[in-house]
Amino acid sequence: MIDFKDGLVIDFSFILKNTKTIFMKISFLVIITALFILSCNDGGEANSTSGEAKRITADTAADMTITYPPGPANLSQDTSLSSKTVSLPNEFVNTAGSGGMMEVEMGRLAQTNGNSEDVKSYGKMLEKDHTDANNKLKDIAAGESIRIPSAMLPEHKQHVDHLQMLKGKEFDKAYMTMMIEDHIKDIAEFKTAAASNENEKIRAFAASTLPVLNAHLAKAKSIGTKMK
Repeated sequence: MIDFKDGLVIDFSFILKNTKTIFMKISFLVIITALFILSCNDGGEANSTSGEAKRITADTAADMTITYPPGPANLSQDTSLSSKTVSLPNEFVNTAGSGGMMEVEMGRLAQTNGNSEDVKSYGKMLEKDHTDANNKLKDIAAGESIRIPSAMLPEHKQHVDHLQMLKGKEFDKAYMTMMIEDHIKDIAEFKTAAASNENEKIRAFAASTLPVLNAHLAKAKSIGTKMK
């Protein structure tokens, strides 16, 4: 036994006798403490694992999202395509539309550059008749989604440009000669279109316009005969 000055007494005989018991108690406390620490770590790892699993599951679900291509059910999302129409070519409409614009321009020139009253009157008649025919053709083409020219073809533009440089009697002779030749050609094209054009409404238009063209040709021949 050791007796310290402050009154602390250590009894070594007691310690020696109870060493085994004390050791067992200390060991038990160490084991309990270790188990507690391990359980805390396992809980943290479990929580971490659980969080990671949740994140992976969410990411996997996002990756597995299926995006379907647009189909009939999705057409309502964009109706711009459904409102667009495709203009189809029609050779007769292309030629007749351009030729009609040429006849209108030449009719106006006849009223300003012509010398004879017969020529001026004829030009006024053609301006009116071909304007009406052009408007009918445009309406049909729009309803049938057929492409129609917005300007004259080069060959028709050349005829107009040539007549613009002429005046008086020189204009009268050139204009009436051109009208006879052009209407003979037009009548042949309109007859073919009335009989065999692929579009029913265009066939009807060509057939209904033929009497007007025949009247124009007959009048042009009559005026031309007076000039000889």
